[in-house]
Amino acid sequence: MYFSQNAIILVLLMFVISAVFYSTIEYKIKAVEDEITIKKADLNYDNMVNTLERNIDKIVNDAFVNASYKIMNERKFFDNSEDALTYITEYIKNEASNSLNYLKGNENISYSISSVNIRSTAEPEVVNVRLTAYIEYKKKLNNGELWASRTLNINKNVKLSRIPDPYVYLNEFYYTWGYYRIITVTDLPNVGDNIHCIIQLDSTNFDYSHMHNPSSPVEIRIIGNDYVLLPYKVLMWRNGSDEKSLILVECNKGQLLNNNQMLLLYNSTTTIDRQNESIVNIGDIYNTTISEEYANPDYKEKKSKNLMYYGEEGKYIFVNNGSYSIIGLYTNKTDSSWGSVGYKPLIEEN
Repeated sequence: MYFSQNAIILVLLMFVISAVFYSTIEYKIKAVEDEITIKKADLNYDNMVNTLERNIDKIVNDAFVNASYKIMNERKFFDNSEDALTYITEYIKNEASNSLNYLKGNENISYSISSVNIRSTAEPEVVNVRLTAYIEYKKKLNNGELWASRTLNINKNVKLSRIPDPYVYLNEFYYTWGYYRIITVTDLPNVGDNIHCIIQLDSTNFDYSHMHNPSSPVEIRIIGNDYVLLPYKVLMWRNGSDEKSLILVECNKGQLLNNNQMLLLYNSTTTIDRQNESIVNIGDIYNTTISEEYANPDYKEKKSKNLMYYGEEGKYIFVNNGSYSIIGLYTNKTDSSWGSVGYKPLIEEN
């Protein structure tokens, strides 16, 4: 009997020890599981940070590109820089959220992009982007509940690349001329047939220094009634010590101002030569006289253009003027309140 009681006590003691042992093991296993869960949550946060930092350049560039095409498609500029920035920052906020959404992969994680701020920098092609996101993680653990909140901050300078320029796309640009002379054809016959006349310039009746490029006649234009361009050809340009130039013009009385006058235009940045090489010097040549110089003729020629990209090399000049910031391109330059530097398209120059 005594032996049996001791055996029973021993067996019970082994059950107690085993239960405590296995409970301890189970507790440690669950503790390890909880620790792994916590580490996974922290790793998920790091992945979100890395993802945003890797993708923010593309997201920002896409936002500006999207704003450009919105304007070009709708043929309507933003009313002011604040509206343009709001559209761009909302796009960045949405795309940043989408990037995080791909990584979330766990219904216990929630996040929100609370703010996006864009600022100009000293470099026209670079904007500073500041983004703040709040990330929250909640999950029941074996030994309690995990609740974590983290703030994710992005502060990065982003270089803009190949942003379509809606300002150039939707506006028309023109070459203008600074000066003109009235050319009078002498002894013009009272007939409607085409005639040829010669304009003679030299250092005594024409100041070449008033041209944009005195060494070339490319900017010269000869226009008649209703500002119609008349066919002309430069036969000689600044020849000899007296800088003699000869310009052959083909016209008829109906094309001329007052039936006997035309205008000689010069001082323009145009690089387009409008001479008509097909003019042939046949028949009588009529002489002309040249008037004094006048300014600002009411004549212009539309510039040809292709789709340009903000900051495109060789097509823009740097200016210290907020109206030429990239946001100015989205407001038709009616609002210069954003930024202090930018690029001005050369096509805008006279």
